[in-house]
Amino acid sequence: MHFLLVRSVELLIFLPYFGIMAQIQGAIMSTYPSISQALQCMGIEIAQDQEDKLYLYLEMMQAWNRKINLTAITDPQEMVRLHVQDSASILPYIKGLSVLDIGTGAGLPGMVIAILRPDIQVHLLD
Repeated sequence: MHFLLVRSVELLIFLPYFGIMAQIQGAIMSTYPSISQALQCMGIEIAQDQEDKLYLYLEMMQAWNRKINLTAITDPQEMVRLHVQDSASILPYIKGLSVLDIGTGAGLPGMVIAILRPDIQVHLLD
């Protein structure tokens, strides 16, 4: 799986590329704890569309993890804590208009940063 540049994160654009036709549904969201609440605890407010994209990203990560080993963390609650919250924890330290995530693997922290900060360019290099 290769991501080289993410200018505008619209995860639905990536779905056909990966061969996954997922939809954000109540079932997906109910599987995971509230991402917005988890980020609020860190002082980060997000819009509903950002939360939807994060849910979809976690669902895509789980789907691909069944085919190739992307992460050992598969419990939805732990994915929010160890993937989303950990990735978001570096947001206060991002000062420029561009970020390079070297060794991105499953797209962390780059994809989470790109979703939460659509005003910056996020480059993912694996």
